[in-house]
Amino acid sequence: MHKRIGPELPSRVSPATQAGKHVFATNLATDLATGVFVDGPISVQALQTFRNLVAFVEEAGGTARDIAQITIYLIDGADLKDMNAAYNEVFTEAPFPTRATIIARDLIGPPGICIETTAHAVIG
Repeated sequence: MHKRIGPELPSRVSPATQAGKHVFATNLATDLATGVFVDGPISVQALQTFRNLVAFVEEAGGTARDIAQITIYLIDGADLKDMNAAYNEVFTEAPFPTRATIIARDLIGPPGICIETTAHAVIG
C-alpha cells in the first residue's frame, strides 16, 4: 500500500507517493502552498522544482540526502547551465543523487514549462 505526499491536485495524479521507505515523485515548478505554476526562466523553475522534491521527501521523514535518483526533462539543452546552478544550490551534501538529464522538446504542462523531474528516494 502506498500513500500520497504533497498537495491535492485537480487531476488523478499524486505529486509524490510513499511506499514503505520509498518515495516516488514527479514534479513541475509549482508553488506547493497555492498549487499555481511558477512561471519564469529555467533558473526560477528549476529551483522551485528541486525544492519541491526535497519538500516531498521531508514530508515523508527524510532529507535531500535520501534522494537516490533524479531524472530531469528539459525543453531546451541551452538551459543546462542554469538548471545545474539551481541543482547545485539545493543538493549541497553528499551522497548526491544519480541523475539523468533528457532533452524533451515537448512537456505536458502549463504554457511556459521548461523543466519536469521524477525522483526516487529511500528514507533511512
